[in-house]
Amino acid sequence: MRSHIPTYNFSSANVRDTMAELFIWDVAQNYNIDESHSHTYNELMIFEVGGGNHFLSNKNYDVENYSVHILPSGFPHQLNRIYSSKGFTIAFSDFFINQLQSFDNRCDYLYLVSEPRILNFTANEYKEFEFYFLELHSQKENESYFLNLISLIILKILDKIKDKPNFRILENSQLEIIRLVNKYYAEKPKTDFYALKMNMSVSCLSKKVKQFYGKTIIDLQNEKIILESKRLLKQNSLTVNEIALKFNFTDESHFCHFFKKHLNMTPKEFKKIVFYN
Repeated sequence: MRSHIPTYNFSSANVRDTMAELFIWDVAQNYNIDESHSHTYNELMIFEVGGGNHFLSNKNYDVENYSVHILPSGFPHQLNRIYSSKGFTIAFSDFFINQLQSFDNRCDYLYLVSEPRILNFTANEYKEFEFYFLELHSQKENESYFLNLISLIILKILDKIKDKPNFRILENSQLEIIRLVNKYYAEKPKTDFYALKMNMSVSCLSKKVKQFYGKTIIDLQNEKIILESKRLLKQNSLTVNEIALKFNFTDESHFCHFFKKHLNMTPKEFKKIVFYN
């Protein structure tokens, strides 16, 4: 049984299928935070005022002021932002970023969307972008200028990424491992399933995953299941048995044994800690 993660495209957001779009946020209570979802387009989520948390790449991040959340197409995420948060999203298609790369091969535009990442800027760093952001809002109907502004913003963000001390380039195989685990973890496939998807031998894949993460691909998969299970238990909208079925366990007892093995407590004990402490 596959855990269904909704995927949204430009048409889902009530705009034409296009190369790029600007989404001005409504108040936080109107944002869909009920479930993880992904997009067929890439996103730059610009937070002038932060607040809340953002779950992506198997981690939960606090949303800070003056931050840019970079979300490539196809990566599931879940954003829970508070009412006072303020910002907007620049969305752009894979076609758009590929066109930029073809036009100017002196810059690695594709690196921007190689993995999800969060950039936390100082107030002064954020001010460097303000002119471009204001222009983007006022020139939305001027399509050529609008697209060029997005290109400039992408260039400036790339420069900032490379200035960060944790700058690194991921191998393509590392990115594909992340995508596959995010897509198939709920089915709990074996290592040979991932090896087949990666067109590698089991031993080759195991060595690469060990090199990248210091653990096995099944460890990564189990960590993802635990994180999603905890999120669903906190929401309190599904029973433990329903969560067990969602993650392809044979029954509730099997899921509880798995959960306790990893967290040293049962799902019901976890819920008591969350709701009564």
